[in-house]
Amino acid sequence: MAVDLNKFKKKVEKKLPILFLVEDHHFVGSFGFSGFGDLLKLILEVCLERNIHTEFMVISYGQEWVLQFPELKNNNPCYADLENVDLYDLKSKINGMRGSAQTFLGSTLELSKAILDDPETTKSDRYKPIVMVVASREPAKGWEAPLEALLNDGRSSNAQFIWLDATEESKPSLLKKYEKVAFRNIGNLIYNWNSTLAEEIVSTFKFEPLEDVPAEAPVEFDVSEITGSFGDGTEAKGDGVV
Repeated sequence: MAVDLNKFKKKVEKKLPILFLVEDHHFVGSFGFSGFGDLLKLILEVCLERNIHTEFMVISYGQEWVLQFPELKNNNPCYADLENVDLYDLKSKINGMRGSAQTFLGSTLELSKAILDDPETTKSDRYKPIVMVVASREPAKGWEAPLEALLNDGRSSNAQFIWLDATEESKPSLLKKYEKVAFRNIGNLIYNWNSTLAEEIVSTFKFEPLEDVPAEAPVEFDVSEITGSFGDGTEAKGDGVV
């Protein structure tokens, strides 16, 4: 009996999806601070070193959300395969974000939920996705309900949620009521992100299969409000703040 080699061509290694939600605070990357781009680069480098099959998106938030990386595919958000990304280019792009005087996070969480709920964007044959917020200020009012929906409703409830607080003042009460959120203050390292921090963050990642749960119909991303291209980002104004 001959061995059919075609049966073994399909990749069986699962991918780990990561959504980075990065605040575009104006002081980051200035006045001697290490930018958030440096931190993302370190985290992704550790993923490469540990041979974690990673795919990721970067969404910034401030006055509006912006799809920073990668570029849209057929007018839809998509993940980038880490193995094919120049991390120095990514670092420069994130560190070069314009600053914002506001921190609207609610609509960014809603977009993240839509991305995780859609099986054509976040596919079923993956590990449980990671949503990682990188923040230097407490978000403007109105983000709590979108966070609760992301954590508890539908397919997105499978995600691992990590909140990195880059303020020098600890706020342990900020996310105390959200048991699913792994909160860490990293403000004491804002002048010098380091590989040890990145290794500690990656060590918390869990590699459990993504289990589909009943959810609403997949979100259709092909709408006129979503426009833009890689380099300029894709923006959405407003946040429905209450």
